[in-house]
Amino acid sequence: MEEPQRGTEEGGESACSLHRVCPECGRLSDTAPPPAVCERCGTPLGSLGQD
Repeated sequence: MEEPQRGTEEGGESACSLHRVCPECGRLSDTAPPPAVCERCGTPLGSLGQD
C-alpha cells in the first residue's frame, strides 16, 4: 500500500456536519439549520436539529 504524499489533503466531509446526520438512518440533511425530524425516516432529531 502506497503512503499519501505529505501536504496532500484527503477528501471527505468535516466533523462539523455531524449535527446534520440522522442517528437512525444516517441521512445528511441538506437544509441549514436541520429540521426537527428526519426528512427520510421521521426520527425526532431533538438537539441535533438545532445549530
